[in-house]
Amino acid sequence: MSLATTTNTNATASTASTTTASSSSSSSSANRARLLTVLFLYCASGTALTLANKLAVKRFPYPNLILVLQNGMAVVTLAMGSCTVPLTIGRMPRLSWPLVRLWVPLTVTFSLMLASSLLALQEVSAVTLIVIRNLTSLSVAALEFACLGTALPWQSAGALLGILCGAVMYSLHDITFSPIGYSWLLLNLLSTSAYQVWVKRVIASDAGKKIGALGMSYINNLLSLPVLVVIALAAGEVSGVLGIGSGVWSSSSSGGGDGGRRVASIGGGGGSGSSSSSSSSSGFPSFSSSSSSSSSFLAAAAAATASSSSSSSSTTTATYKSPLMSLDGGILTLLLGSGALGICLSVTAFMLNALISATSMMVANNVNKFFVIMLSECFIQRTLDGVSSLGVAVVMLFGWLYGEASKRAGTSARAAAKPAKADANGKYNNNSNNGSNSSSRKNKLSTAKKMLSGDLLPERDPLSNL
Repeated sequence: MSLATTTNTNATASTASTTTASSSSSSSSANRARLLTVLFLYCASGTALTLANKLAVKRFPYPNLILVLQNGMAVVTLAMGSCTVPLTIGRMPRLSWPLVRLWVPLTVTFSLMLASSLLALQEVSAVTLIVIRNLTSLSVAALEFACLGTALPWQSAGALLGILCGAVMYSLHDITFSPIGYSWLLLNLLSTSAYQVWVKRVIASDAGKKIGALGMSYINNLLSLPVLVVIALAAGEVSGVLGIGSGVWSSSSSGGGDGGRRVASIGGGGGSGSSSSSSSSSGFPSFSSSSSSSSSFLAAAAAATASSSSSSSSTTTATYKSPLMSLDGGILTLLLGSGALGICLSVTAFMLNALISATSMMVANNVNKFFVIMLSECFIQRTLDGVSSLGVAVVMLFGWLYGEASKRAGTSARAAAKPAKADANGKYNNNSNNGSNSSSRKNKLSTAKKMLSGDLLPERDPLSNL
């Protein structure tokens, strides 16, 4: 009887062990599938968003308004998802003063990072943006040294020097070089570095842990809207897109003469009363005028008179069109598509930061950069010659080497932070007091370095990866 009981007990334990192992394996497979899905969406949306933004600012030259649209779409989508499927999306956090105070530095640097990225894309190529952004690792390392006095291992320092040399080599042979564009890239470099420092602090905070990835994406995009609107107003983009002070008067006539369509451009200013119009490469008309404030009516009257002079029986109508009314289906599709990509990138970036290490995020960003460069050269604009191609290759190579050096340094720091083990005689390998103090210092330093290290978030990631 005792033997049977023991056998049954062993069989039950074996079955339970098998079930546990099977459940663990199934859970591991599900986690791996989830990670690969999020990683794929992050890389695909990051690559596509950078290219879509380059096309968008060429056809719709109002970069800050593009960002307002993209971030606004993210806020509306997350809010609607929270209301309709709260069990899947979760409830979006309510704004409170402590939460806003924590988020203000992140919001400001996030907005500057996005705005400077699109403003730079108006002047330089997507490849230039990618190359110069690799210098973020150098600026973060300099910030780490300035704030903590932490010296880099020679492998990391050598890799950063290689990135700098490759970037200089590329810049000297950049056919899209523009002082204005590189000024925006400098601002992007500084804001991205500051953003990466603060985002880790937010993620590690109690509020960040409670909110989750979707909640952080919601707050980030929501609080950035007023900042971007202020920038758009200051840059004159709102008045420009609404056609305030300038626009297109078009007259159409029926009967007699050419029966065609005549267009007169108007605008503010003073002078002789002459006006002219031209078409920019973006597809939107550019306006110039030296007429008085009443020139709009004079221009319309002139257009109507010119149209009706060919036939006394013709009928002429004049209509006013602002640049906003000139949007065609292609531009609208591009803008809405970039907004959808921005949502995907913003959410997956926060999710990946919670799932993988900073070094793994750097590898994911390097994959994005490679595909952006290849697709940009093939489908948007060819900008690389032999020397600039070599510069890009040097930057990408040493960027990968820096990631590997950071990974090894992190592994060594974690190993050094482990408590000492007793040997066979019960003695520890290092002095207990000195070991405890050294371990404490290393833990603090490791925590501080994690806040400053890595290419954490791109263009929204940002994306960062715009």
